[in-house]
Amino acid sequence: MTTRSPEPDPPTVPGIEGRSGARQPRLPSGGGALLAATVLALAVKVFAADLAVVEGRSMEPYVSRGSLVLVLRCAYGLRSPGPGGSYWLRWGAPSPGDTVLAFPPGTGKRVVKRVSAASAPRGPASGGFPDGPVYLLGDNPPESRDSRDYGPVGMDDIAGKVIRLRR
Repeated sequence: MTTRSPEPDPPTVPGIEGRSGARQPRLPSGGGALLAATVLALAVKVFAADLAVVEGRSMEPYVSRGSLVLVLRCAYGLRSPGPGGSYWLRWGAPSPGDTVLAFPPGTGKRVVKRVSAASAPRGPASGGFPDGPVYLLGDNPPESRDSRDYGPVGMDDIAGKVIRLRR
């Protein structure tokens, strides 16, 4: 007597019913993970940290033209992005000596400058952080257009703290 081995099931395609009528599990396409990663990267860039390349010479020798800097957008709080943005939540303020990215009013540009003076801390109603103007100066005065030209900059015009990555 000869025995016959059962025929193997034909290959199945995910999501298509097999011989038994049971639906095969569908493999994830990766689209959901890609979308989540994209949204997370965008949120980090807009609200937490960003890279920028310095274009001018106003901050030489600290940073030169072409230097790559890291902008910690969340260094002083959570701020709406871009010029004209404002802080939704504050947990700090720039100190004299900090290098910041700012949007000085009336210039239409973003600038990297050093804080030369900040207003005095306020009372408990403002969380104890300065709400007044911040004076920004370039490290290279002959090449710098700064608070000596456009005046003090409001805290809402400070977009983040700058950290030099390479010259």
